[in-house]
Amino acid sequence: MRNPKCLDPDGTEPYGHHQSGHIMPCCYVCVNQPEKDFPDIAHLYADHLKIENNDSIEDITNSKEWQEHYEKLRSPDAEWSVICEKFCGDLWR
Repeated sequence: MRNPKCLDPDGTEPYGHHQSGHIMPCCYVCVNQPEKDFPDIAHLYADHLKIENNDSIEDITNSKEWQEHYEKLRSPDAEWSVICEKFCGDLWR
């Protein structure tokens, strides 16, 4: 069963921090070369989403890119990123 850890209903926020200065939905997504390794989440590494370019974490997580990512994870029929499917999806369980 798909269980996106970044949408944990208990309210914990399992963000990861990437060396590029970005937060990520979870530590599993903090890869060294996201645009090469996982192009389907590379949009989360846009320059305007860097921590230094925002006033708060909420500014980042409320962005269009993050909201689209979350919406995809909430949809039972959506195709997930390979990394998301690996750690939170049906394929590897």
